Amino acid sequence: MRRRIQLTGRSTYIVSLPKEWVEALGLTRGSEVLIERSHDGSLRIVPVGVGGARRQGARSVLDFRGLELDVSTAIKLIVASYIAGYDEVKVLYRESDIDKAASVRKIIEFSILGFNVLEEGPGYMVFVSVVDHRSMEFRKALSRVARISGEMLEDVARGVGERDPSVLELVVERDQLVDKLYLYMARQITMAMNGMLEPGKLGVSTTAEVVHLFLAIKSMERVADHATIMSQRILGGWDAALEEASTLSPLIREVSGAYSESVDALLKADQSRASLIAPRIGGYRTMLESEATKALGRGESPLKFLIIDSLRRIVGYSLDILEAAIDISMVRKRSEYRG
Repeated sequence: MRRRIQLTGRSTYIVSLPKEWVEALGLTRGSEVLIERSHDGSLRIVPVGVGGARRQGARSVLDFRGLELDVSTAIKLIVASYIAGYDEVKVLYRESDIDKAASVRKIIEFSILGFNVLEEGPGYMVFVSVVDHRSMEFRKALSRVARISGEMLEDVARGVGERDPSVLELVVERDQLVDKLYLYMARQITMAMNGMLEPGKLGVSTTAEVVHLFLAIKSMERVADHATIMSQRILGGWDAALEEASTLSPLIREVSGAYSESVDALLKADQSRASLIAPRIGGYRTMLESEATKALGRGESPLKFLIIDSLRRIVGYSLDILEAAIDISMVRKRSEYRG
């Protein structure tokens, strides 16, 4: 819909709103709207009160009464509904599946930040988001994921170096917090892209940054996963595994340092630093690929190969994060360009 700018009086410019849009939202003469200005110069018009009221009532209904309740499928659909921005998810199931429903409830409440069952009865339960997206700033959640995932890697090296299994056990426990924060941020990103949350709340200069930011966040979540995987594998065969793993402690520390540098470049959207760091971190990946091949050729234990492989993947994710930092920096420069 194209509109011409008109001048009313001596200094007020006006643009007419589409009649269909106004009527669809129940607006009338005198209704208030918010006008938000983006860094790229575009304007976003949001009805005061009406938009918020429509969003608050969003409910997803998942009906499993026609088939046996599959725990894995139910969890995927509930998580997808949460990320999509639904405030409530009602799950309907056959009463004979009550034990499976209890498993679903336990896993969801353990996995998602503030998404709890606040209503239930025979054959149904209702998950409600009790955490307001405004209660934790997106950038704060992002910084926490960056910090926790980095500390998890450091603690893998420390736990192996100091021969302390309790340190590795804590690494495994913290992975759940990273997963919760990741889902929380995925929900906020989806809501912002769907017009349910101001993009500025994500701390981005333009919505074009969001896709690169999400890829970086996913990489952070995967780094935490691999710190957990390494810890679990070492703990699984502690006495036999310790000697193999202890020789890799310095290498784990190096990779941990490289990851922290990558994350710092992302948080600052520092293109120069990211470009400077990338070749060195790329060298780590080449070296780890060589070490993995040598470990297999020498017939060393599978554990050593698996740890090196996890480190190789972490370096790959670090490079992805650096790429996101460069992309975000360039997107910002392009949005500021007016030539």
